[in-house]
Amino acid sequence: MTTKLQQDGYMEQYDKVIREQWQKGIIQEAAETTTNQEFYLPPKDVLKESSETTKLLVVYDASAKPNASSPSLNECVNPGPSLKNKL
Repeated sequence: MTTKLQQDGYMEQYDKVIREQWQKGIIQEAAETTTNQEFYLPPKDVLKESSETTKLLVVYDASAKPNASSPSLNECVNPGPSLKNKL
């Protein structure tokens, strides 16, 4: 991911977004060693060069799993009722 960001010229912008999120307490630094009780969501960059305002968006993969037998965050959250209008 970082190689592609550097090649496309977005590494500085990505770094700025990550630092802002860290300062606001949205994200935290991952421990060097983890137990089976914790799992950190991996970040992913979304580039949309046609956008006039935000060309780079940092999202977190809530469908990621620490291993095949563990549920993802998406699988643990109750989605609630659909908010789409019924046609």
